[in-house]
Amino acid sequence: ILFSLAGVIFYLAALAAIGWQFYRQYRNMHSITVSIVTGAGGTIDSGARGAQSGSAGLPAAPSNLKLQNFAFTDGASGAPRATSVYKVGDDVNAKYELAGYGANPQGNIAVAIRVICTDPNGLALDHPWENTVTGESKGAGAPIRASYQIHLPPFAPSGIYKLNIHVQDNVGNAVGDFAPAFTVENPSPVLAAMKLEVRDFHFMRSKQGEPISPPEYHTGESVYYSFRLLGMQFRDDRVNLHIAYKLAGPDGSILLNKPDWESLNDVFAYHPANFFLVVNGYLDLPPETKPGTYTLQYQIADNNGNSSFTYEKTFEVK
Repeated sequence: ILFSLAGVIFYLAALAAIGWQFYRQYRNMHSITVSIVTGAGGTIDSGARGAQSGSAGLPAAPSNLKLQNFAFTDGASGAPRATSVYKVGDDVNAKYELAGYGANPQGNIAVAIRVICTDPNGLALDHPWENTVTGESKGAGAPIRASYQIHLPPFAPSGIYKLNIHVQDNVGNAVGDFAPAFTVENPSPVLAAMKLEVRDFHFMRSKQGEPISPPEYHTGESVYYSFRLLGMQFRDDRVNLHIAYKLAGPDGSILLNKPDWESLNDVFAYHPANFFLVVNGYLDLPPETKPGTYTLQYQIADNNGNSSFTYEKTFEVK
């Protein structure tokens, strides 16, 4: 009998996904200033919360525990992969068989499986994936078929990773530990931040567009932007961030004031020193927008680290 068990599935990107928000109310704008923004919103995404899943099938056979027919596989087809080299952002898929477990006189088995994926520094990429295969065996020598999947976040370092597979045969009183390895390449490694900071701020013309420079827009267009946030503190694997947002017009008047623009209070099991979150946002420019230089201002607070700072970026409306 084969069954599958899906593990934790994430996606900051959040990561914690906080959805695009629409601000089409002009009540925050100065009454004598022509409205610039019909909508504004943002999301925070880490890329860290990758998908993790596993499955385990049921039969039985006596003897000593052993791992057999292990293969890294293509996620779509399940076929063995030609290489065990991956890049950040990839999903790592594997399948394998466990043989050599025992059965009681009634033919029942109880095999506990725990998988922990670790990076080159020994840090776990997620909480352990666990499953216990129980029930009646289906004949001597029939292996348990198992699979595993985990996502590689964008800040994962280059090096050798391991799938630490721990198997405990609760009927046969046997334990087995196996550690198949694979390689991860990160062509653009991110340096760790010593304090809360913003990096790689980009303006774009669409949500998934290419960065533009200089950031020039016309009335009726939407202003899209993205940046990385690094250096936040963790408490019990949890971040606690708050972002306030303002938009200032060419004359310095505040056109939008969102003191509670975004908040994030979430758990990330894997947070190496170079962990970062991706913040995305947008603005809609109505036809009556005045030309000039506009300023995006963010007040970013790390409640765990008792720190905050203000970050500003400007764009032009022609």
